[in-house]
Amino acid sequence: MTFLDFVLFLILPFLTLITVARRWPILKATGSSNLHAPSVENGKPKSFRTDGDDNPNKDRRPGDWTAVDFVYPPVTSITEPLDQIPPRPYRPYKPGRYHVTMGIRPMEWDSWIELDRDFPAYYHLRAARLASPRGPKLLRTLPDRPKLVRGGADAARELVHELAEFLVARYPGVYRATRRAGVIVAVEVLPVGVTHDLETEDSMVVATMLQVIYLFIYLFSTTFLIFNFLIFRIQDDLAIMIEGADGQYYLQAGAILLGGSSSAVAPPPSFFLVR
Repeated sequence: MTFLDFVLFLILPFLTLITVARRWPILKATGSSNLHAPSVENGKPKSFRTDGDDNPNKDRRPGDWTAVDFVYPPVTSITEPLDQIPPRPYRPYKPGRYHVTMGIRPMEWDSWIELDRDFPAYYHLRAARLASPRGPKLLRTLPDRPKLVRGGADAARELVHELAEFLVARYPGVYRATRRAGVIVAVEVLPVGVTHDLETEDSMVVATMLQVIYLFIYLFSTTFLIFNFLIFRIQDDLAIMIEGADGQYYLQAGAILLGGSSSAVAPPPSFFLVR
């Protein structure tokens, strides 16, 4: 490792944290959201800032976080058939003597999760890897570490409900929701003919199976064993980092099934085994 690589290794997590803290939606831990009733001010969706005088977390201690209301801007639906959407030409590196660097920029709301025609293939590949002997090593949700950091279960539950709301609105031809009292309780993945129950399945698994890019989610709030649901709905791998009482961020839940296709730097699956 060169000196420049070492410096980048030290500063990139802080740059990512600053960006996410300012741009990523800070959501209630109730597991529900309303994508269809955006808060509007002067004809534009309201933005959320974490540095205002009315911010309840302005003077918080590490590891503490007060949930803040947030409403997504309107989500533009994609009606184009999934089999007609080509894969995005991601290129995380190129040949030659180049340093691998990471670019950080504000996220466009509609680009949170991007699907393409390869989604069904990724879905079945993830299912096969989870069913293999190594499956338990690829997906974990860790418990509380008393006086240090909260477990990842609540964060995973929060994620799976937000993800379900977004995907149903963004890709109505791919996902179909079943609601109870306005809250999504099950999602059918139409291209593969499978329905996932948010109330009974492991949230981390379902969330991961619903989508496919590498997604880092830094959450100040706590996040069920919901990764089962998360993992089956997207093409992305998922990693949840939670701030501890010492100010450090800990990988408390994750599903890394297709890490080789990721364009982001991430701990290997074996990292889960030593926490």
